[in-house]
Amino acid sequence: FSFSNLSHGLPSAQTPIQLFGSYQEAEKWIKPMVESRNRYYAQYKEMFDPRKTESQSREVYDQMFNSPRSDIDRKRGILLGSKYSDEQYPLAAIATMKDKPHLKIKLHPLNGCFYYYTGAVALFLADLVGYLKLVPSVEFYLLHPEETQKMYMVLRALGGLSLLAPIVLLFFWMGRDVAPLAATFLAVIPGNIEMTHLV
Repeated sequence: FSFSNLSHGLPSAQTPIQLFGSYQEAEKWIKPMVESRNRYYAQYKEMFDPRKTESQSREVYDQMFNSPRSDIDRKRGILLGSKYSDEQYPLAAIATMKDKPHLKIKLHPLNGCFYYYTGAVALFLADLVGYLKLVPSVEFYLLHPEETQKMYMVLRALGGLSLLAPIVLLFFWMGRDVAPLAATFLAVIPGNIEMTHLV
């Protein structure tokens, strides 16, 4: 169960066509979407500027999240992200590792406690074996949302593996009489299955 339907809520190769009618039409909107994204992250950075007071940061927050989003913002979000918006934070944190030999992640309170280094290695290996393409270009992913889907799926699969490990340990640790039942219960607990489907 933990490895089934890992692509739910993610963009696919058909998403640009569904949003714009064709890839050619989608290409026309790449520049406005990148500009929109840059504005968003500039505001995001401004919101957490340590020189700002709490009320000033709240004003920026209100501008970002309480104002109507343009159609292009919504489409950009659909092309680049998961239906569950919090899933983007681990990817954003891992992205800060590029061009840093020491692999230091710019951790942020909103990034949560995801296993960043494990995730980064998993993405690197997936690229190495040809499962996905890691390209330092947001334009590439706007036109190839299926590659974004693969990145999320790799990270979601790590959740499944993290559940599989204790199941195996439990099976060998508790003895023949109890282990099969205990491992089965752990494997099918709905909360565990749900969490393995989110980054």
